[in-house]
Amino acid sequence: MGRPVLLAFLGATCASTCPVVAAELERAQALLSSDHVGIAVVVVNVDPQRLSLPATREALTNGAFAGLADDSFVTGPLQRIEGVWKSYGVTVELDPTTGALAYTNVLYLIDSRGELRE
Repeated sequence: MGRPVLLAFLGATCASTCPVVAAELERAQALLSSDHVGIAVVVVNVDPQRLSLPATREALTNGAFAGLADDSFVTGPLQRIEGVWKSYGVTVELDPTTGALAYTNVLYLIDSRGELRE
């Protein structure tokens, strides 16, 4: 058996809501760790303009996700990452004129057997 995972979908350079969400993920991770439940946090990048590895590194070292312990930030070529979004029902819209990004705000808990929990 593996360990539980909190799976979130957020933008690599999100400055508005992401710090709040990241802080809540940190809090959940700390609370569960204190109960001896090691939980991993996986964040899937939803910013189609920031899918590069440097953008990912920046998000993990200096961005909203810098405080998460044992986290993973998933990114990749747009065609592949769109498949991940679709698999979890996440819709991403980018306004080409303003650069405004809108996406489905979801958080999944995957148990130690790999099953989605509600």
